[in-house]
Amino acid sequence: MSARIPQSWGRLSPTTFGESRRGASSSSAVRGFGKATSPRCEATSPAAALTAGPVLLVDTSVWIEGFRKHGRLSLHAAVDLEEAVTCLPVVQEVLQGFRDERAFRVAREAMLALPIVESPLRVDVVEEAVALYRAARRGGLTVRSGVDCLIGACALRHDLTILHHDRDFDVLARISPLKVREAL
Repeated sequence: MSARIPQSWGRLSPTTFGESRRGASSSSAVRGFGKATSPRCEATSPAAALTAGPVLLVDTSVWIEGFRKHGRLSLHAAVDLEEAVTCLPVVQEVLQGFRDERAFRVAREAMLALPIVESPLRVDVVEEAVALYRAARRGGLTVRSGVDCLIGACALRHDLTILHHDRDFDVLARISPLKVREAL
C-alpha cells in the first residue's frame, strides 16, 4: 500500500513515498525492516556505493522542515526518496511531534516504509553515541541533543551521509569522520 503525503504538509503533496520496500502493510512492516530486508541498507560500503548509488540518512530536522506548511525546504528537491534511509531515533523524533491523528497515521506508515538501519539498537551503538557526545564536550563544543549523537553513530556505523538542517551534525562532523550535507 502506498503512503500518500497529506495536502496539509504543503510542498510535499501530492506525491507518494511509494510502495513499502518491505512488501508488507504498515502493520506487518514493523516486524521486518533493516539490513536483512533492504538491499540499500547493505549497500553502505564504498564499493557497494559505486553500484547502488548514494544512500542518505535523512535527519528529523529535514523531515520537519519539509512537513511544515510554510517551510523553506522542499523535501523532494532535497533528496530522492529512493536514496533515503532512516533509523529509529529519527522515526521517534518525527512521529512524536504529530498532534493530528490522521496525519500521524500517514506519517507513521511512510516513515516505516523506509529502510531502517541499526534496528534493533545495540549497546555498542549507544556507547558510540556517548563517545561522540563526550568527545565534543572535551573539545569545547556543544551538542544540544543526545539523540543527534545516536543518529550520528548509526550513520558512522553504516558509512552514511546525514542530510540535515541541524547544527549538531556539523559539530559532530568536526570531531569525527561523520559525513554531513546541509539540506538548505
